[in-house]
Amino acid sequence: MEMKSKTLQEHESEVHTEELGRSGPSLPSRTHSEFAGGAASNRRKINESFVPSTSIVSERERRDDELIAMLNENAVHDVEDTRSRRSSGGRSVMSVQTTQSVTSEQPPDISQMKSQLWAKETQISAMRTKISDLERKLAKRSDELFELKAEKELVEQRLAQQANADSVEELKIARRKAQEQRDVLQDECTQLKRKCMAHEEEVRAMGEQLRLAKFNLSENKKEFDQYKEKAQKILQAKEKLVDSLKTEVSSRFIS
Repeated sequence: MEMKSKTLQEHESEVHTEELGRSGPSLPSRTHSEFAGGAASNRRKINESFVPSTSIVSERERRDDELIAMLNENAVHDVEDTRSRRSSGGRSVMSVQTTQSVTSEQPPDISQMKSQLWAKETQISAMRTKISDLERKLAKRSDELFELKAEKELVEQRLAQQANADSVEELKIARRKAQEQRDVLQDECTQLKRKCMAHEEEVRAMGEQLRLAKFNLSENKKEFDQYKEKAQKILQAKEKLVDSLKTEVSSRFIS
């Protein structure tokens, strides 16, 4: 009982110091600081457990900041409501009381403070539940993002392999076409070589024929010259014979 009375007296002194404008800690501020520290530690644990992308981290920090700002606003509103409710009693206490340690004053509303504390704890538990849900969703989205990245890499590898296979196939087709063109050119070259050989044979045969024709021409020319000489000799002999006959006939007529 003595411990409880001491605790109540200390609590009363803290509440009175807050009402008188002195620097006494309040329950909502302490609760909010604990929640802020817990949120920061949870955020550090989340950052250490997995490292998502920059956009996901910024989105998560933005949501945490919004939650903390909302809690700050709620805590400030609750403190202002509590101070406004206590302002009338505080003014009377300030007018009557001049020292800090007065035990005969009216005790503070413990049930109201407990209800406020319970409400804050309920809000904190709800916020923690929301944060855990958001963390689970974030982890799930991060896993999905990692899976999508892995699938993207696999698709890129497949596309690269397909592109390589297509390029290899195109090279094979080009090589096949080049081989076909080479075969066609080789056939054409073979045919042209055969034609050239045939023309060479024809030229050789025509040269032989020309040589034979020249030989025949020279032989015929020789024969013609021989016949010409013989004809001239025959003509000369005939002329001599005619002349001799003429002389004999003329001599006979004269005689």
